[in-house]
Amino acid sequence: MNLKLTLTSLMAALSDELNREIFIANSEGRYSLTFDDISVELYQSHGWLVAESELEFDLASGLNYQQEAALEKVMQQALINVRKNNAIVAINERNKLTLVQRVDSNVSAASFISMINDQVDIAEKYQQLVQQHTLAGSNLNNVWLP
Repeated sequence: MNLKLTLTSLMAALSDELNREIFIANSEGRYSLTFDDISVELYQSHGWLVAESELEFDLASGLNYQQEAALEKVMQQALINVRKNNAIVAINERNKLTLVQRVDSNVSAASFISMINDQVDIAEKYQQLVQQHTLAGSNLNNVWLP
């Protein structure tokens, strides 16, 4: 079975489900989609279909205590989600926190679409955790004292 054909047909099923034009892969065979401000990159690798979403969390310059608290909350949630959704949190080559899921390349179209829905939902949850825990202690919450 040709993996490229499988991913192409799954992406066609996704475009039908979303009532959109057929998605086109880039020169590397990757599909870059955006749902509700969450980017999802889909590609095939060694018999797996992989979904990756970069989170708005840059680890390159070190972390302050608010970012450490946010990362801790995301990691706690990631331990829960790894059992339910087979989603892991990793650090990519650009030092960004990244949500990654993979499924066998012989997945059904319904399961593939479900994986993408889960990917977006989980990434949104992680983004909210990051925002809640970094804004809670930021300078945006000043109190004026007379």
